[in-house]
Amino acid sequence: MMKCSICEENLEEQKHPITGEIFWNKGHNAEPINDGRCCDICNDTIVIARRMKIMGMEEDYGQYIKEYIKEYPVDRINGSWKDRKSK
Repeated sequence: MMKCSICEENLEEQKHPITGEIFWNKGHNAEPINDGRCCDICNDTIVIARRMKIMGMEEDYGQYIKEYIKEYPVDRINGSWKDRKSK
C-alpha cells in the first residue's frame, strides 16, 4: 500500500459504493508541498490550504480548516497523524 508523502500514513482506498471494488488507491497530488501523493486529510488540511495561499485566498480557506479540525481532531506526532478519524 502506498504511503502519504506528508504524514507517511497509508493512502485511503476509494471503493465503489455498490460493488465494494477498489477503484482508486493512489491518493492526491501533494504539490506544492512535495512531488509525491498524499492522503485525504493532508490534502484537505495542508495541500489545498497552501494552494489557496499561493493564489492569495488563504483567509477564505482558513475558516474551513478551523471547522474541519474541530470536526476531525488530529495531532501531528513524529511525522504522522495520531487518532486520524476519531469520530
